[in-house]
Amino acid sequence: MLYPIKKKQTKKRYSYINLCTQKHSLILQKVEIRIGHLLNQDAVNN
Repeated sequence: MLYPIKKKQTKKRYSYINLCTQKHSLILQKVEIRIGHLLNQDAVNN
């Protein structure tokens, strides 16, 4: 009887982790775009 409950808990945990990683990946994409813009500006200035 304990096994299905554990399975449900891990499913919830995994979905939460997926949400967190999605948020992080969006933030990382924004940061990468900003860094890319800065690098492009530096390249143009030099």
